[in-house]
Amino acid sequence: QYTLLSLKSIFSKLKKIPVVQVLNDINKYFAKHPVRTVNGKNISFSFSGGLTKHLENEDFNATLARADSLVYKAKSLGRKQIIFA
Repeated sequence: QYTLLSLKSIFSKLKKIPVVQVLNDINKYFAKHPVRTVNGKNISFSFSGGLTKHLENEDFNATLARADSLVYKAKSLGRKQIIFA
């Protein structure tokens, strides 16, 4: 599991750049392009993600907990999804 932080807010640009769609497109790419191991076995990759905004005056741990719960929600909905809330 990984956490990505953005120091500059991408949320003000969500109308211009569909971040969730870009991440879903990356998942589709992974599904179509498996990695071949040295033994000749194909391995496919995917990811689920939770995307949220850090609210003003919010404790960072609360933001991280919300994003984390979104990851598990995405996995429970069938994985390979990005959820924004």
